[in-house]
Amino acid sequence: MDLLERIQSSLHQIKNTLKADSDIRKLLYYTTKNSLSKSEVSYSSMENFITLRPVFNMNTETFNRSSFLTIAISEMEELEDEKIFDGVLRINIICKNDNWELDNQGVRPLKIVGKIKNLLDKKKFDSSHKLLFMNMQIVTLDEDHSGYMVLFRIVEGAGLENEF
Repeated sequence: MDLLERIQSSLHQIKNTLKADSDIRKLLYYTTKNSLSKSEVSYSSMENFITLRPVFNMNTETFNRSSFLTIAISEMEELEDEKIFDGVLRINIICKNDNWELDNQGVRPLKIVGKIKNLLDKKKFDSSHKLLFMNMQIVTLDEDHSGYMVLFRIVEGAGLENEF
């Protein structure tokens, strides 16, 4: 399997890892302050809440949600004669501004960021690449939607299997 096939596979693994987290599902699905105390949300119902599309139109049904995640590779560069690739994985957490506050002094997009960081930081995917948390930045889409962009460094390379 070549590099781009492994990275595509990893993007789906990342999406499935995030979909599998019960708290992330609740925080995306429910709009109330007590989202985390609500009943479980099914894994299959998350299909339109977590996407691998980097560009989205808020007016389409898929993205007309109170909260959603987008996952994409935003850059990739070749190092050391095609043996190592270094890039950036970008995850956008977008929430309606009216739904930011949660019970117990929680903030919905920051709770989601924390869950994502715990699930993905220093996690190895496929045969030879790993995610390393870089930073997060505020994202404002419009007067109704904002959130955070979480950036992970993705390192991929032949011969790195034992490095992590």
